[in-house]
Amino acid sequence: FPSHDKPRSSVVGVRDPISYGYLLSEASEFDGRAKLIPDSAFALKPVRSKGIEAWMGNNLSPKKETISVALSYLTTRKAIWHDNFRDNYSEFLRIFANVLDRIMSKYDVQIVLIPHVIQHLEDDRVLCRHIIWMTTGGYIFMVHGGFDAGELKYLISKTDAFIGSRLHACVAAASSNVPTLGIAFDTRVNGIIGEMMGLEDFVCDIRDGFDEYGLFCAFESLYSERFEIRKRLEVLNRKAKSELRNFTKSVIGL
Repeated sequence: FPSHDKPRSSVVGVRDPISYGYLLSEASEFDGRAKLIPDSAFALKPVRSKGIEAWMGNNLSPKKETISVALSYLTTRKAIWHDNFRDNYSEFLRIFANVLDRIMSKYDVQIVLIPHVIQHLEDDRVLCRHIIWMTTGGYIFMVHGGFDAGELKYLISKTDAFIGSRLHACVAAASSNVPTLGIAFDTRVNGIIGEMMGLEDFVCDIRDGFDEYGLFCAFESLYSERFEIRKRLEVLNRKAKSELRNFTKSVIGL
């Protein structure tokens, strides 16, 4: 860090071990001032609204287990399958459509695609529609209705497993004790979901060029261990939320 860029804060909160290590290696004066803490999104409370309850009641079967999925096209910018974005995006869609088909066929589950970011030039609904068009059928739905982050976290919390590349959707899942398969394209998912939540074995990094078989095998492992993973996450989340509360109190002086 250039000297003029160094913050003057007495305490610096860092949300993942990889960034924490980098900060201390590049600016040793932060040793003792930097604190490794959970992402603040861990504190977000799920919101059980009439709208999200109605959507779930109208679209999801209570007789089937549910897999929630939140993906971003930005992930494909770091893909190494091809040398251009268009082909990488097409490969990304193909892999996920085929894997979701295999999941629905083997486990008789329903899939809910969650557009976690909806804004100009970055609209997850486009990717969700493409995946639905490419699947061969089955119980696969996309969330509609303009729900906020708390409502989407409530929906995710009611699902049996989660697959995602949207960081805060991954956090919503892991912080709700939902077994999470993270799709990484930078250090954030590896650090926050992998290392801090003990899910290192359930992170597929697009920079490694995973294929359909590898992604499906990762999900099979996650799903077969979902009950044990949920129990481990319950313990880790109690600790994470306590650490976040204590850090917040120490900063604001309560």
